[in-house]
Amino acid sequence: MELSDQVISFTAPAALFPEKDAQVVDSGAIRVTVRQGVMRGKTMTSAKGRTFYSFQGIPYAKPPTGLLSVKAKVVDNDGRMVPMGTPEELWIRGYSVMLGYWDDAKETRQFIGPDGWVRTGDQFVLLEDGYGKIVGRIKEMIFRAGDKIFPKDIEDFFTEHPDVLEAQAFGVPDTKIGEEICVFLKLRDGATLTEGDVSNY
Repeated sequence: MELSDQVISFTAPAALFPEKDAQVVDSGAIRVTVRQGVMRGKTMTSAKGRTFYSFQGIPYAKPPTGLLSVKAKVVDNDGRMVPMGTPEELWIRGYSVMLGYWDDAKETRQFIGPDGWVRTGDQFVLLEDGYGKIVGRIKEMIFRAGDKIFPKDIEDFFTEHPDVLEAQAFGVPDTKIGEEICVFLKLRDGATLTEGDVSNY
């Protein structure tokens, strides 16, 4: 990825790999990350992507000024708001939210509630100062022996290894504990890792 001529960089909706993120910062470009762009099936609800912005050097995103009519909350499986700092699903409501999927009332009802709240599917942490960040996707969460595990946490851990270029974590069915963690690793050119090397790391 050539970044030498880049002036401004937009990334959405998934988190950028740490190495690519560092390249953007080193290039001197202004990095604007749309943290709340939601990919869902056949369309992307980019019309509401301005809910949270983040800039280079800032690990959390914050709503830009002037969007007072856009609301956000983090709720549990029953739609109840959770305490600040608790990672649960992000819901959005406001003028920038789409009205629905074209000619698909069923999909619209699943995505947008009767009160106008959009169920983004993003696992989100909201802080008391108004900042927040996406920590995963609900559908991608791994349920292992009663624990909720975010694939991104695992991926970030492995991509810190000097020989690992990319990592992809996901759950595979297990009859005893629900799901077991599986990770695919893409190594850097010329690097080699054994199963023992990975286990030791």
